Amino acid sequence: HVKETTEIGECKMYAPGNLRATSDNPQYEKLLNYYVQEKYTLRYTGGMVPDVFQILVKEKGVFTNVTSPSTKAKLRILFEVAPLGLMVENAGGYSSADG
Repeated sequence: HVKETTEIGECKMYAPGNLRATSDNPQYEKLLNYYVQEKYTLRYTGGMVPDVFQILVKEKGVFTNVTSPSTKAKLRILFEVAPLGLMVENAGGYSSADG
């Protein structure tokens, strides 16, 4: 049996990627502090694929992978980001490539 995910909803679960970017990206640090203060549940495996699949299975959550001047994202757009972004969007969620 395969579960059909038709919607990605809002919830208080987040999976932050590239945490080193908080050292020189104050907006990212502010966002993560907001998640902590609002008692969001941390989902962090260190890998985008398992974190995004957890969000798909639970049908809710937020995954971030933000860059900064000193820490560039290491995700490969063609083989990792684009396919998962397509899956998330087809499930009713949102994806963005805004730097």
